[in-house]
Amino acid sequence: MSKWISAATVVLLSLVIAIPVGVASLVWPTVLATSLGALAIAVGWGKLVDIPLALPSQILVGAAGMISACAVALVGDQSVVFFVAGLALVLLMGVEVWMAPTPRNHAGVTESEAMSEEEVMAMRRAMWVHSSTTASLTASVSGLLVAIGGATWVALASQEGWRLLLPIAAILVAVVVLGDQVGNTWGGQSLGAFISGIIGGVGGAAILLAGGQGVPLGDLILPWTAKMIGESGAVVLLGILAGTLVALIVIVVDALMGEHHGQRGARAAVGRGAVKFLISGIVIYTIIRVGGA
Repeated sequence: MSKWISAATVVLLSLVIAIPVGVASLVWPTVLATSLGALAIAVGWGKLVDIPLALPSQILVGAAGMISACAVALVGDQSVVFFVAGLALVLLMGVEVWMAPTPRNHAGVTESEAMSEEEVMAMRRAMWVHSSTTASLTASVSGLLVAIGGATWVALASQEGWRLLLPIAAILVAVVVLGDQVGNTWGGQSLGAFISGIIGGVGGAAILLAGGQGVPLGDLILPWTAKMIGESGAVVLLGILAGTLVALIVIVVDALMGEHHGQRGARAAVGRGAVKFLISGIVIYTIIRVGGA
């Protein structure tokens, strides 16, 4: 059940972007989707990484993600995220140090006749996870980076040429995640993600070519490749590359944060869906930004 909650989260965030941007070429729906994703990460990140986060840290992670998205929409430049990230990181470190518990000797748990070595190690790890400032700081910083990184969706929407690609990219992410739901094993789901990524990438490329008549796609999408294999070939190549990389992101997130080894709950499932969506935005932005104009 939780895997469908995760998939539904991705589909919802994708539609929040695809429909308004595709119909009316709006920018702020991407801010809404990114902000919702950041809030989902703030709430569910602790469950995903099995490390409790203090409430002030959760608030800071969610707020930083929302502020980053708004800042990119207002300025129209992804570089503004670095200022937000720097300030948020300093504040987050201060919060974690302020909330740090009294240091404990985790080696104090020793083996006894009633406990096996594995049980002792598990207890030490549990004590460290719930009382270590290092663990909490590491978890909160990683969640912060994912939440802020989602602003790449807004950066794509802020540029006139890239905005044309955004609805297709958002739908591609949803298609890959839905393909990842096929089967009950990680291997089967991974295969479904790869197949749906390739099919979705080719289909998205066909839609872009059909709907982008009169638009110089060769100047936006892999311009050096377009000179060698033509505009249509470059668009199809971009679609396959994007679909494959998004599928890889989904597979890795499932491997690290999935429920193949135990149930994590609905809150973690929503957070996992937000992680897939936001990191996919980083990948798509990188492909277009590095390979395009």
